[in-house]
Amino acid sequence: MCEWCSYRPGDCCSQPRLAKTLPLPVENEESRPRVDLVVFIINLTSELSFQSAEASLKYLDPGYFLGKACFMVTNGTRAF
Repeated sequence: MCEWCSYRPGDCCSQPRLAKTLPLPVENEESRPRVDLVVFIINLTSELSFQSAEASLKYLDPGYFLGKACFMVTNGTRAF
């Protein structure tokens, strides 16, 4: 996904960042780049992956659910 974001034609300002959970650390908050999109990646074969995404949802501003957040699901064919 990071590769896809960094190779979009005409968009030279994409800077993908990764975080395992929310909220983001307070350190460097004033110098942190603006967050334009939040992608929750959920591995369907991992209960911990689902729990982590679920716990992080409460830290996301509700405004992000209007076109600034999405869910990417992996390993759907191997799930339970």
